[in-house]
Amino acid sequence: MSEVGVIDPVVWNDLCQLQTDADPNIVAELIDLFFHVTPELIDGMRAAIAASDASRLEQIAHRCAGSSANLGATRLATLCHTLEGLARARTMAGTQESLATIEAEYARVVVALVEARHAAPSFT
Repeated sequence: MSEVGVIDPVVWNDLCQLQTDADPNIVAELIDLFFHVTPELIDGMRAAIAASDASRLEQIAHRCAGSSANLGATRLATLCHTLEGLARARTMAGTQESLATIEAEYARVVVALVEARHAAPSFT
């Protein structure tokens, strides 16, 4: 992976261990799901910020943090946890800036996962 530090190598290796002859595409399927769901979550966070809906923002940021952590995108997960914390505190100050940072990190994660997916010899 050329995007050093974007994906935790320990988590990535653990994910690759899930692949078996019976299910050789499990990691690719997880990545595809992440690519499908995360933009929707980011859009939801943007809408919650625009509506000043801290409760909804907290829920969506929490989901995004969890799915990011599951794929080893630890910095993205941390950024989402930070936004979740702001929302839990019921403050909207700094949420737009936090979301912009999340969007930039998500772009880095996409590049890293695409590269890792193509480089992994066990993918079919």
